[in-house]
Formats: sequence, structure tokens, C-alpha cells
Amino acid sequence: MAPPREPNHSQHVAGSFKALASGEILSRLVALAALVHLTRTLGPVKMGMIGFAAAICTFMSLAVQAGFRHVGTKAVAESPGQASRIAASGTLVRLIVAALAFSLIFVVASGLPATGPVIVVTALSLFSLALDPTWVFKGLERNRQVGWALVVKQSIYVVLVYTLVSEPTDFIIVPACLFAADLTVSSYLLRSLLRGAKPNLSLNLGWGLLKDSVPVVGTGLFRHTIMTADVILIGIFLTGEAGNRAMGLYTVPYSIVFMALAVSSALHDSYRPAIVRAFREGKESLHAACRGSLAASAAVGAPIVVGGAMVAGPLIGFVMGAEYVDGAAPFRVILASAGLLFLGGVMHNLFLASGQLAAETRIHGLAALLNVGLNLFLIPRHGLMGAAWATLSAEACGLLGAGVVLKRAGILVGMSAVFRPLLAALMMGAVVGFVGAERSLALTVPVGVIAYGLGLMALRSVPEDLKGTKGPPPKVLG
Repeated sequence: MAPPREPNHSQHVAGSFKALASGEILSRLVALAALVHLTRTLGPVKMGMIGFAAAICTFMSLAVQAGFRHVGTKAVAESPGQASRIAASGTLVRLIVAALAFSLIFVVASGLPATGPVIVVTALSLFSLALDPTWVFKGLERNRQVGWALVVKQSIYVVLVYTLVSEPTDFIIVPACLFAADLTVSSYLLRSLLRGAKPNLSLNLGWGLLKDSVPVVGTGLFRHTIMTADVILIGIFLTGEAGNRAMGLYTVPYSIVFMALAVSSALHDSYRPAIVRAFREGKESLHAACRGSLAASAAVGAPIVVGGAMVAGPLIGFVMGAEYVDGAAPFRVILASAGLLFLGGVMHNLFLASGQLAAETRIHGLAALLNVGLNLFLIPRHGLMGAAWATLSAEACGLLGAGVVLKRAGILVGMSAVFRPLLAALMMGAVVGFVGAERSLALTVPVGVIAYGLGLMALRSVPEDLKGTKGPPPKVLG
């Protein structure tokens, strides 16, 4: 039996992850109700146009986010008493950046008569993103409010979509509904955070955070290149209505992948303050946090990837309709890419805590170049499957490079912690395959959950951090 662990920097992780992940999952399930309506009302062609617009605007959103979810969260975790001042100062700078980014998108969209209008409406969300203070709440480990805010936002979005979108020509209303929901919830959260506080607004502080986040923005740009270059290049190579349909088949199942990524993000956001504090205390604490994060990432990510790949066809057909099932094959490959991001998030937190963000940026820059090159070569020859394999290859190379750098620095330890959860997930896949992966989800999903749970217990690989209790979050003084 392993010796009992002393309380460490991961003591808040279980509560933070449960609050964030439950909010993320519940909000995504609510959003699925909108997706079910939209896929059947708009069809693959219009959904493809919406996906293309989102891919374009994603790049500009990186400038608005500006690494605040990472550098800003770190600043709040280190100085919780200054949370209100950091929040107000950072929000002011983000609004300025949002205005500049929107102006640029407007100019670009004016030259795209077919998709320009939907791109402009989608870009409105840059302003609601600038107002979003969830990065501050995460730094304070007040994640329950973030979780419920996500649910409320998606609920508003669903109501608006069902009310306003009734035929294919209404597709341009969809991003407007999302903007309205985002703006409502972001404004409420910011007001609740700053209520009664005198934050002593500092433009210099906001610009300082923006400057510190430049490496994160660079990494984010390369990361999003890996995730969205395939979508943009599909739109370039596969033109006309057939191209838009292919775009729909490729991008709409991404909604399920995004649910997996949301869980990954919640997990690593929960670990980030703990790893930042652990690094300041020394390698022993950092290594303990690293091992815990790797074990939790594998335990959460492996069943999502294996299970999702096994039931891809029935899952897509159930959620989106039979006309989207042709996207199941590339979906399986993209889901594997999302699985690598569960481990990549651990690497990013270690780069952030150790101050090696520039090295991370270089690694992801090379991976992005590889991704673009592979997409240019594979999409014309293999279509959607070529795009999916290009993404997976780039993710794998980026993860390998990050692991090598961190291992040489003596920071990354405990990779063996991923093996048992992965084995349990493969056992689950074998059970689901025996039962029949193409059978009803009402049968395969419960069977898979039970099989995975039993596998984890049999292999004694249930992560300790996810069984812990949450202590009180850092106190906010103003």
C-alpha cells in the first residue's frame, strides 16, 4: 500500500475540477439541444459556412484572449488580494484589442460576399470575450460560479436558437444568438466580481499582462493553426456546394470533440494554480503535482477517446442526424488528437510555471508548420481523412517535443501514470466491441462506463487528486 500523502498544492484540484467539469459538461449537453435543432434545420451546407466563419474568427480571438487564461490566472493565483484590480485592468486592455481585431475582420470579410456577413456577425463575440472574467475566477479557484455561468449561457443560447432559427436562410442569426448569450453572462460575471470593489484601474498593469502573454499568444496561434488550418484549407480546396457540405461533415462533429476539449480545459485550469504554487516551493512539490496531473488527465481523457471512437457512427447519427454519419471516420482521428491534448495541457502548465513559454512557442510553431504542410499535401489527395491525419500528426509531434524539453529540464516526471488508465480504457473498448459498438447508445454507453470504472478499480488507477476534498479558496481582499 502506498504511504499516505501529505496535503499538498493539489488539495483544491478535486473540488475545482468537479465544479468546472460539471459546468462544462452540463453546458455542452444543453448546447447539444441547439445543435440537434440547427443541424436538422440548416443542413450541412449552411453549417459548413458557420464553421468556416468560426475558424476565421478564432484566430483573431487569440489576440483578445491574449493568454489571460494562463498569464492572468497565474497573476491572480499569486496575488489573490489584487484580483479586482487585475480583472478591471485586464478587461480594459482586452476591449481595446477586441475593437482593433473586429475592425480587421470587417475589412477582410468585405471581400468575401458569400461568407462575409456571417463572419462579421461571428466576430461580434470578440467583445463579449473581452468582458469574460472567468480567468480571474479560475485564478481564485472559485470555479463553481464559472461552471454555472457556462450552463446559463448555453441555456440562453438554446432558447434564442429555437425561437429565432426556423429555416436555412436564418443561419446568420446563429452567431448573433451566441453573442447575445455570451454578452449577458460575461457582463453579469464581471459585475459580480467588481461589485463593491475599488480596483484602482491601471492601464499599465493591463498592458503588462498583455506583454507577458506574448509567448502564450504565439503558442495559441500555432495551436489554433493546428486545429483550424484543416478547416480553412478544406474551404479553399473543396469549393462550391459540395465543398460546403464536406465542411459541414467535418466541422459539425467537432462539437463533440469540443466537449472533450472542454473537459480537458477544465482539468488543466483546475491544476494550473496548484502547479504554479508547487513550482515556487521546489521540485518535490512540483513533481507530485505533475504526477497527479498526468494520472488525472489519462483517467479522464482515455475513456473519452476510446469510447467516442468505438461508437462514433451511432453517436453522430443520434446527435446530428443520418446525413452527418459520413463524417464518422475523420471524427475518430480528430478525437484521437483531442486525446493528446489531455497530456498537452499538463505540459503547458509546466512550461507556464517554469517560465519556459518561449520554448513551448517554438515547439508548437514547428508543429504548426508541419500541420500546414501536411494539409496542403493530403487534402487534395485524401480529402477529409487527409486533413484529420495531418492534425493528429502535428499534435503528436508537438507533444513529443514538449515532453523531451521538459524531461531534459528535470521538470516532467511520472509518465508511467498514464499507462494504467489507458489500459483500462482499452479494456472498456474491448467490452464495447464484444457487445456491439454499432448497437444502441442506450446499451453501449452504460456498458462502457461500468467496464471502465471496474477496470480502473481493478488496476488501482483511480487518481488520488480527483478523490480529494476541496479546501477554502484564497481570500479576496479587494
